[in-house]
Amino acid sequence: MTQPRSELIGRQAELDLLAELSAQEDGSVVVVAGPSGVGKTKLVESFADSAHAKARYPLTISCSLYRTNWTSALAQMKRGVPRIPANATQEELEAAIFTLARKGGVLLVLDNVDNEHVQYVEEFIERWQEAASGSLLLITAQTDVRAVIPADIPDLLLEGLRQEDDILALLGGLRSRLPVGDLVAAAEKLSGNPQLLLFMRWREPGSVAELEEMVDKLADRNLAQAVEDLVDQTSLPTLFFLALGVHKDTSVSQRLLAALWDHFGSRGAEPFIRSIQMLVDRQFLAPTTPGDYRLHEQVHVNLEKALVNRVGRERVPSLHHYFAEYYRRGLHHSPTSTAFTRFVHHARLAGDLMLIYHTLIDDKIVDRLASSGMVLQVQQELESLAPSLADSGLRADQLVRLYVALGRLCNALSDHDKALSWMEKCAELADRNESAATTNREIWYVSAVAYSNTGQSDSCLQSYFRIVEASIADEDTLGCVSLGYLAHDLKYRDIDEADRLGQLSVDWARSFQSGVILAKNLCSHAETTALLGRLRDAKNMYREAEAIATFHEDKRELGRIRTNWGLAEMLSGSDGLQLVESGMTLSHQLGDRRRSLQGTLYQGVLLARAGQRARARASILQAAKGFGLLHDGRYFAPAVLWLLQVDGVTHSDLWAGLDVSVLRPDTRALAERMQNHPGYRVYADFWHRSLSACIPPRPNGRQAKKDASYRTEPT
Repeated sequence: MTQPRSELIGRQAELDLLAELSAQEDGSVVVVAGPSGVGKTKLVESFADSAHAKARYPLTISCSLYRTNWTSALAQMKRGVPRIPANATQEELEAAIFTLARKGGVLLVLDNVDNEHVQYVEEFIERWQEAASGSLLLITAQTDVRAVIPADIPDLLLEGLRQEDDILALLGGLRSRLPVGDLVAAAEKLSGNPQLLLFMRWREPGSVAELEEMVDKLADRNLAQAVEDLVDQTSLPTLFFLALGVHKDTSVSQRLLAALWDHFGSRGAEPFIRSIQMLVDRQFLAPTTPGDYRLHEQVHVNLEKALVNRVGRERVPSLHHYFAEYYRRGLHHSPTSTAFTRFVHHARLAGDLMLIYHTLIDDKIVDRLASSGMVLQVQQELESLAPSLADSGLRADQLVRLYVALGRLCNALSDHDKALSWMEKCAELADRNESAATTNREIWYVSAVAYSNTGQSDSCLQSYFRIVEASIADEDTLGCVSLGYLAHDLKYRDIDEADRLGQLSVDWARSFQSGVILAKNLCSHAETTALLGRLRDAKNMYREAEAIATFHEDKRELGRIRTNWGLAEMLSGSDGLQLVESGMTLSHQLGDRRRSLQGTLYQGVLLARAGQRARARASILQAAKGFGLLHDGRYFAPAVLWLLQVDGVTHSDLWAGLDVSVLRPDTRALAERMQNHPGYRVYADFWHRSLSACIPPRPNGRQAKKDASYRTEPT
């Protein structure tokens, strides 16, 4: 929640009433309604910052729906929800919010709800009322929007300022230059609207006649004309100032202002600094953090109207295109969620869908966005654009590239079934694709990853074989990466052949002189090498791969390397807990759920080796459940096996000798699932042979008696 930007004037009674409404039995939802500019957001910010609210609601989540859609609003909420993965889906995020609301102590603010949000907000309110216990949902909306929100919800109708002292306090220095009676009369004519009074204060009328003329314009809500008059009074180029009106947010950086200044031909640093200082002095721009400013909302809204009136509506798309290109350049250097959202917003308003298309199929940009934890945001945006792009006359090869990009993003989000459905669409277009040779490899690669993670090992290996065969002639790098993954997945069937192909993939990668590909293949081959007992060779491969990934600043691959390294440390009896936790933390920060779960699994085994069996069991159980939800038998099987070992189960034959009836309920459900799934048996047999001695047996004597009850008592 942002801190109030200035002292709240004349609203103590409303603050007390808001606290009273929130304390009622049915006060889990409260609506603050009123006309534009009356101070709804300011009141809610001050309430959230009050000692009463902080004591009752320790966690505050704020979300502004101003000029945004419901999906983007949820993305804002994600930043306030603790321990939510960066790649969480909309359903997972909503479930997390309602779980927090059920526990109590949560204040959720939905600010600036508009008519287009009502259908989503009504459903959200209904679910909140069912879940909330000791939590509060605060909604701000204009009066006409309040009319369509369910009438049984408590509300606070906010009106303008009426007290003379409050009005004069808001008008600041004007009261020393103009008669108090005229100022109060002007405020009454404006219904005491705080934003309009602030606007009048910024304009600084020098005489009563100017004051009356200004009030007439403001009373008619002709704020666009008022902004135009203000622009006329400045020495800034009109377009430089007005262009901020088509900007998505009221927050602007000095870098953006400088880019605009240069774009409109106003050269020179000193005039630019003077102009910015003038805007700050006139209180149009308020410094927030060093290098960042905030443009007042009411000014921001009406600058766009002034732009249309002054230079014509036909100029607006070109400005949107300028902003889109500006934020697109930013995605190359420092991708952030804000830059991505603004890029898409301006490109849409400029009507340039192809700019979005070419940006989101750019592997470098998508990789940077993914490394910043924005996979879900990119996938949702590209998926929403797919129908429009398909109808816009894209060629077959362009559509295939679009669907391949969507498939990759779905795989990154562990939605492998959807990835396969996109690849089916690609197959339908393959005959019309002019560059089928290269594109088919990409389709096979995305399909192979999806098959591998859904237990379809035969289809996975077949896809990798097809890529390698097609890539040998022209030495395509995708074939080299695929050979590494082929060897990695083949070890469950024939570990000696996997070892041979893994070494070939490493040699092939060295011939390309590509550090990124070499790091991937070294990491894949090192796991097979460790399982074959060549632990020194495996650790050397991991060290080389880590050095390469660190040099290239590839955090995603670095997380994978450090996590996988944990297996070699376990097999060698070393303490690799710090290494595994480092990789797990990196993967979690980047939203790589699968790699994060793998780190949790290895962490549990290392804790068990250190004698911390309670913590170990919790970690391994979490990993087993997570891999079960992802349908990833490759790591679900070892997680269940290690969970059995932590619980003290010993057996010679996994399928014939295991009596699941003696297990704890949570372990029993997982073990039965593994026994009854044919695809998991291949993985389980492999890991049972390879890793049966990773966790030492439980102690004898008195501790063994505790273990017997520990195994049979339900949790």
